[in-house]
Amino acid sequence: MDANIIFLIVLAAGVAFLVWLRSWRQRRSLADKLAARPSMEFETFYKNFYEGKIDRAIVRTHLLAISEEFAVPPEKLLPTDRFDVELRQPSGHEFDSGTGLLPMQVELLSRAKGGMLKAESIVTVDDYITQMARHS
Repeated sequence: MDANIIFLIVLAAGVAFLVWLRSWRQRRSLADKLAARPSMEFETFYKNFYEGKIDRAIVRTHLLAISEEFAVPPEKLLPTDRFDVELRQPSGHEFDSGTGLLPMQVELLSRAKGGMLKAESIVTVDDYITQMARHS
C-alpha cells in the first residue's frame, strides 16, 4: 500500500511539473516573439513619446507594470503595442496575463474619481500609461 501512495505522489508531481513547464514555455513565447524587435532604452522611450507630457517616474512605473504583467522586457515595449495583438498571450493562456486586468485598473481609478472611462477604451500601451497618469 505504501508503494502505491508513493507512486501516486511521484506521478502527480510529474504531471504538475509538465503542466508548469508547458505554461512557462508558452508564456515565454510572447517575450520570444518580441525578441527580434530592437531594444529601446527607457530614456529614449521617454524622450520620443512622453517628454513634456507625463512625468518620467510615472511613465517608468506604468511601463514596468506592463512589462511585469506580460513577462516582456520593458525595452521591447512600444506605446503602439496593442494588448489584444502584439501583447496577446498564446491560445489557452489568455488569462495568464493582464490583458483584462490592466485596463480594469484604469477604469476603477477613473470611477473612483468620478470619471466614466471604460476598460474597453484601453487598447494600447500608450492608452494605459496616459490614462493611469491622468487618474493617478
